[in-house]
Order: sequence, then C-alpha cells, then structure tokens
Amino acid sequence: MSQNSLNFPFPKLKALVLEELLNQQQGDHISLCGGVVELAISKNLFQGKLGVSAKFQYLDQLDRNDRRNLEEAVREIMWQLIVQGLIVIGLNTTNPNWPNYKITQKGLDYISNGDVQPYDPNGFLNDFKSKNPSCSDKVYSYLEEAVLGYNNGLMKSCAVMLGAASESLILELNQAILDGFASSADKQSFESRYRYSISSKFHAIESLLQHNISNRNITGDLKEKINSYFSSIFHLFRRTRNEAGHPEILRNIAEDELFLNLRIFGTYTSCVEELKSFARSGALSL
Repeated sequence: MSQNSLNFPFPKLKALVLEELLNQQQGDHISLCGGVVELAISKNLFQGKLGVSAKFQYLDQLDRNDRRNLEEAVREIMWQLIVQGLIVIGLNTTNPNWPNYKITQKGLDYISNGDVQPYDPNGFLNDFKSKNPSCSDKVYSYLEEAVLGYNNGLMKSCAVMLGAASESLILELNQAILDGFASSADKQSFESRYRYSISSKFHAIESLLQHNISNRNITGDLKEKINSYFSSIFHLFRRTRNEAGHPEILRNIAEDELFLNLRIFGTYTSCVEELKSFARSGALSL
C-alpha cells in the first residue's frame, strides 16, 4: 500500500537500502537516499513520480521533515554497514572520503544472497514457496493473507494470520508424530499427554522432542534448530496473535515487529517440515 510519507520502520528502511545498494554499488549518500525513494515508489510503498533523470532529484518529492529524517536514517544505516564491512567510505584511493561509498565484495555477496522482503508480496511468497515446497496449502493461504494484510496496513490481521499459520504447522507436526508410531498403543499413549488446546499439544511435542534429544535419537543440525529457535518462535507468534486478536488484551502491533516476524516465518516453517519428515520416519521414541 502506497503512502504519502517515507517514515518507514528502521528494519524496512534498511532492507530498502540494501536492495538499492545492488543498483548503486558505488556513489554518494544523497544519491543512495534518492535511490531509496525511487525504489519505494516502484514498489508502491510511496506515492511519487518515477522517471526522474538523477537519483538525488527523487528527494525533491519529500517534504522537508521527511527528507531530513530519511537522510539521517540512511546515514545511520550506512555506518552500520561500514562497521560490518559491507561498504567502505570513498570510491577509491584518490577519492577516499565521505559522503562517497563503495560496496565491498563481502557486501555484494551478502546482499545478493539476501532474502526477498515482505514489502514485495509476490516475490516474498514465491521465495517462501521455493524454499518450502512441501508446505501445505492451508499454511500457505494463512501466510498469503498475512503478507497481504501487512502490505495494506492491516497489522492486527497480519498478526492473527501468522499465528494461525504457525498453529497449523504445529497441528500438522502433531499428526506426523502420530503417523510415525508403529503401534496403536504408542499413538494412544502420546495422545493421552495433551488436551484439545494448541498449547497443550505443543507442550507434549516439545517434551517428546527433548526426550529424543536426551536419548540421542535427535542429534546434529536438527537438535540445534530445536534448541535454538523452534520453541521461541512458536511462542513469539502465539503471543503476538493473542495480543492482536484477544479482545481483553488487544494492543496495536508495530509494523517493524511484524516485518521481522514475517522474515523468520520461512526458517520456522523449514524447521517444522524437517521435524514432520523425521517424525513420519518412525524415529521418535516415547
């Protein structure tokens, strides 16, 4: 959804700067700022006119406050990238000073391999599908609505749909675990450990996974994923969904919070899909 202001959350603006650096691999601070405005217009994130002859002239489409804020925010982002070794100050040894910059090989590799961002809905969803080809239609449909809600400024809708997508993944994992047990006795034993609620099922799944980590059924990279982020991301999505959709604790959900949540959903989905495959193989023990 386009808007009249370029007052974007910092993570979203940084993603635009990184993308524009592929277009302007060397240049100066003001031209980079102008390129960010051009990119925002081209993605329908900002109401403006394309076809300006010079990058810096795109800044003329901003009011004074927006221009000052954008230039300062981009400057901060550039210094972060300098510290990371992704860009350097100056164009070359004969022109080594600020406000000129040049992208490093490390920076080029980093940005070229970066993920598509949520503000590009078609690209983001296609990228997600290519990386998670076994994702169910139900989960994908929830994610699709979350992305559309985000890009239309419907942050509560986005949070609720992301929560629904996350919980659908857990229900699918629960079914995969049941399918992997060879005996009906094992299935009944596992089912007796939880009630109807999603939180109860997740707790039973989490306990089962930790048991299989302890007895070394689960090792290596999969163990690391479970211990590092599987539980924390589930609880993050669940908490945000409850805060957005529960009438007793309703709060406004920040755009930058959902921007980050959307970006990690693909990693979370890949982990759950890997767990589903492992569970169906019959490798889990009670």
